[in-house]
This record gives sequence, structure tokens and C-alpha cells, in this order.
Amino acid sequence: MNLLGELCFMAVKWVIAFCCWLMAWALGFGLAKLLLPPILSVANSLHIQVIMQMGLPDLFLSVCALIAVIRIFFGDRAKGVGDAAPSILLAALTA
Repeated sequence: MNLLGELCFMAVKWVIAFCCWLMAWALGFGLAKLLLPPILSVANSLHIQVIMQMGLPDLFLSVCALIAVIRIFFGDRAKGVGDAAPSILLAALTA
């Protein structure tokens, strides 16, 4: 069970790293600079009206806290703290 959880976290880390690299690469084009302001306004309204209304940030932060607590109490404490620290840091930065 611990290996499965660790593999899921590792897969998510790799997907996020790839998506960050892909966005930085895509925004280097000239056409992307022209299309960026309308896309940002649509993304901002989607974020406010869908993600925040459904309470998804609180839900996912609770899931991260639950996984970290399970790892701390029933598995490796270092990995549990290692999972909790970035989640708390990201929550603090987005708040």
C-alpha cells in the first residue's frame, strides 16, 4: 500500500514538472503572447466560478493532510512530513 501511494505521488510530481516545462516552452512563441490575455481572463473566471465555488482547494488540501497523517502514523514519518510540508507551503502561497 505504501509503495502504491509513493508511486502515485511520484507520478504526480513528474506530470506537474512536465506540464510546467511544456507551458514555459509554449509561451515562448510569439502567437502565444497575443492569445495570453483572453485565455487568462477565461481561466480566471473558470477558477472563481467553478473551482472556488465547489470548494476543491479545501477538499484536496484535506486529502493531502489525510495521506500525510496516515503516512506519519502507519508508515514512514519522514515521508509523511515530506508530503505535508510542500502541501502546507503551497496552501500558504496560494492563500
